[in-house]
Amino acid sequence: MTDADNVGQLIANTRKLKGSTGYGASGTDLIAQLSSIRGLPNMSFSSGKLYNAWSGQVTVVANGMTFTVTEAGLPQDACVTLATKIGRGQKVTTSINGGTAVNGEVSSAAATSGCSTDIVQPRRADVRVPQPDLHLGNVRVMLQRVGRCRGPQAVDA
Repeated sequence: MTDADNVGQLIANTRKLKGSTGYGASGTDLIAQLSSIRGLPNMSFSSGKLYNAWSGQVTVVANGMTFTVTEAGLPQDACVTLATKIGRGQKVTTSINGGTAVNGEVSSAAATSGCSTDIVQPRRADVRVPQPDLHLGNVRVMLQRVGRCRGPQAVDA
């Protein structure tokens, strides 16, 4: 399973947690709830925390009627793949490295350009679900590419 598959599955499983009042109070960590419904994809899970293939922490946090999935430690190839694939077949808005949001699918040229910068201090990739659809919810993907750093490295989760 690829990272994009894992994020897609994480989004789908998080949507299952939505109640009539949304996903919970803003700031609520949803990882424990996802774990309880066996909703965590094929990622490392240790001490209540979820990690991707690059050992970057993955978080899922409620924002009321929305939720945010944050993924740290993405190398360039994974950033490009995630940016181009996560918008396919889903209602998503994607922003790479804080750039302009793109509704729907991100072109490979835009993803390559947005994911091309190495960041000295690793940042994170955010998947946000703002304005929910009455049935499924809309997904907003915010990607901040984390390159292989050339200097001192600190993990920003």
